[in-house]
Amino acid sequence: MTVKERLHLLVDLLPDSEVEVAERVLEALSAAPAGLPAFLRNAPADDEPYTDEERAAVEEAYEAIRRGEVLSDEPRRQRGSLQGEVIVPDSFFDPLPEEEQDAWSQ
Repeated sequence: MTVKERLHLLVDLLPDSEVEVAERVLEALSAAPAGLPAFLRNAPADDEPYTDEERAAVEEAYEAIRRGEVLSDEPRRQRGSLQGEVIVPDSFFDPLPEEEQDAWSQ
């Protein structure tokens, strides 16, 4: 017996009170994109309307993009820019005392 044949048999065996539930489950499964995790398939739809505040924030973001004022993924600091201003003693690289290591591992 194939899987689909087994499913048909199971549907035939369902009590009438459960048929609509099975229908909803099967419809949801058939509509879901392949590989979508169950927690996303079962998540409620976001049906809240946008607020005026949200619309204004989105429009402000688009305006910033149009003006070229977007955040860059390039690093903001140049390597070595604090050279000579910040002194790191050699002891910085020494192993931490055991009690300090224990505290960090908890």
